[in-house]
Amino acid sequence: MRTAFVRVLFLVFLADSPSLAQSFQLIKPDIATGRPLLVATPCAEPSEFETWVPPISAYEDPGIELYIDETCVNLNVLTFSSRGKYSVSLYTHYKDSDWPCKRGLPQNPTPEEAKAIRQLQTFCKTIVYKVSHLEVDTRAAKYRMSEIMLLDSHGYLLSSPGSGDWHDLTYLDRDDYRPLKLAIARTTKLVEKEAAYWTERLKRRQP
Repeated sequence: MRTAFVRVLFLVFLADSPSLAQSFQLIKPDIATGRPLLVATPCAEPSEFETWVPPISAYEDPGIELYIDETCVNLNVLTFSSRGKYSVSLYTHYKDSDWPCKRGLPQNPTPEEAKAIRQLQTFCKTIVYKVSHLEVDTRAAKYRMSEIMLLDSHGYLLSSPGSGDWHDLTYLDRDDYRPLKLAIARTTKLVEKEAAYWTERLKRRQP
């Protein structure tokens, strides 16, 4: 528990870096609802420095929305067909401002931890979006979140706390990971469908 708490506090430290704050925009939200209208895709052609695309909904409930980038889905066809792996950008919209920091806090904090928690909760109110690089290995039943970036209400970068480790997909069986579990399941189906479509097209072209 203390380890998770330390990691969250490290995130707050990064948020104070003036070199990161407001440096670039990754999401263009709907002003009225906060729902991401356009996202900056990393999967466009190399010549296209900045490409904005509408995201695909992967999960939604009253507190959180998860989206993926269709451009990245299409780019994974060959890798998924041959190795059962894919990677996409995952865009999170926190409709509940307390969601980002609900996990990992001590039940009986020390005075020092209590002070840090108050600072953390203040910072959490500024986190509205998260962008992550989601990697899934369907054959090994593992996933990893990397290149994590936290954004403000306008979709601009607040901090970049780093990358996570590989985990078994069963790690997502916990109730608080249900949104990510269902988002991965939907994304996997979309990648499978796209791979099957192109496999069939290639078969038809063969003499």
